Amino acid sequence: ETEGLPIEGEIDQPWNNHNLSELKWFYHENKISTEDLDNDQLLILFTTKFNQRLNRSGVHLYTPKEVKKKLVYLRKSGKLGPLK
Repeated sequence: ETEGLPIEGEIDQPWNNHNLSELKWFYHENKISTEDLDNDQLLILFTTKFNQRLNRSGVHLYTPKEVKKKLVYLRKSGKLGPLK
């Protein structure tokens, strides 16, 4: 269920250094691979919890698509690091 999350296709939210660091930390804390996030329900849950962690609300929420895209980019660029 995507209730409360912004609609896909709306303007992407900017990623500042703090949010990128939090995303990497949250990713490693939850030990969920980017491949596991191909599961839509898991990706929605991950994104919802991530937005809550950042205390973001309303139009300032990251979408599941934005979160997945950023995680894949970080992984491919070598900036995400392996899950431990």
